[in-house]
Amino acid sequence: MTSDSRAQRPSRDSILAAAGEIFAERGYEAATIKEITDHAGVNVASVNYYFRDKLGLYTEVLRLCVCNGRVVMPGDAPDSPEARLAAYIASFMKYLLVAGKPSWSGRLVIRELAAPTQAFSGIVEEIIKPNLQLLRGLVADVAGCALEEESLSMLTHGVHAQCVYWKTSRAIFPYLWPALNFDEAQVGRIAAQIANFSIAGIRATAAAVSDKP
Repeated sequence: MTSDSRAQRPSRDSILAAAGEIFAERGYEAATIKEITDHAGVNVASVNYYFRDKLGLYTEVLRLCVCNGRVVMPGDAPDSPEARLAAYIASFMKYLLVAGKPSWSGRLVIRELAAPTQAFSGIVEEIIKPNLQLLRGLVADVAGCALEEESLSMLTHGVHAQCVYWKTSRAIFPYLWPALNFDEAQVGRIAAQIANFSIAGIRATAAAVSDKP
């Protein structure tokens, strides 16, 4: 990295941090470049230099929220389908709840899911869809038999929904489960519970299919 790039990086990072806070608080449409640059202590031209325009800045902020969100199975992944599914869930849950991300990232993602912007489709194609395709294959492997398209999709999204629930409902847990602290060990236990519950459901669905005449 050159001395010039080292000097430029703090300005870029400060814009991203300021933009994340403001986009999370006000939403994409209501937020303005001027208030973001004022908050970051930079001039408006800096946004054009680094991100081209407001949408480019927002897209990069959204990408920052889901950075490392792609779940990639390691080369030494477990042999059994059940263990591979459990490893996927553990990795995804760690990303959702343990990996260090700005405090505003969860609020911004929830805003984006509730009211998708032009940036949403790119994030879906880049991160969310590949994750679901990987998960779909793992669910099919655990089933061990041919499932109807709708059944396989429901099982896949059912596993995904169980994981995402713990992220999207995090604000309410202090009222419902005060002792929950989401440390790494506890998140690991939650992931194991999701895996066990999901595997039992997938097996039950597969058994029902196998019992059909």
